[in-house]
Amino acid sequence: METYSKSLLELEELHDSKIMFSSYFLRKGKKETSIDDGTFNDLMLDNIFFKFFCPYFKTSLGEQILYNNLRNPIFNKDELLSKRKKLNALDSSPEKSSLLNYLNSIGTLKYYNFSDILFKPLKTSTLVTVVALISFIITLLTIILSFKSISALFLLAIPLLIYPYISGVFFDSINSEILILRYLSKVVSNAKYISNLDIPEFSVELSTLKNLYN
Repeated sequence: METYSKSLLELEELHDSKIMFSSYFLRKGKKETSIDDGTFNDLMLDNIFFKFFCPYFKTSLGEQILYNNLRNPIFNKDELLSKRKKLNALDSSPEKSSLLNYLNSIGTLKYYNFSDILFKPLKTSTLVTVVALISFIITLLTIILSFKSISALFLLAIPLLIYPYISGVFFDSINSEILILRYLSKVVSNAKYISNLDIPEFSVELSTLKNLYN
């Protein structure tokens, strides 16, 4: 019974985590060669991905790209051999440790869906917008009236009292977006270092990356 309960718990965790690494695949769209949901579930490939790959991922981008590749497998033999050759070369490259350090520095977002948060429209509370507008108007009126009466400056107490509420609600509502921006800054800064690595087999990819900074 205990083993059965543990298995159910693992499946529940898997279901929750799947949302985090499958959104890029769903957003990009399925191809004709994509493995359909029924087959993917019958082969329990989600479980394999979650248990055998996820613990070793260095970045959230890698999680989503590999899941997308699993759902869109390569059937061309030459292309597969080319990818294997590249990976073998990377494994023996003296730059491997530097690359891993940069990827570790980027890291993963454990509890946030990277691509969904990145591409969804930013939503702000209507109440926060209205209160912020009222606060701005009061501040503007205070500045104007202060030229006629110094006592008008006491009106500044209103926006000063409102500000903690506005800032608290606003920043709570965009907390995930703030985390994404911090994460993206790490991606951009480390990508610049990665583009300068000397790995001949990945010269095309590294050159493309380097061109983004020129």
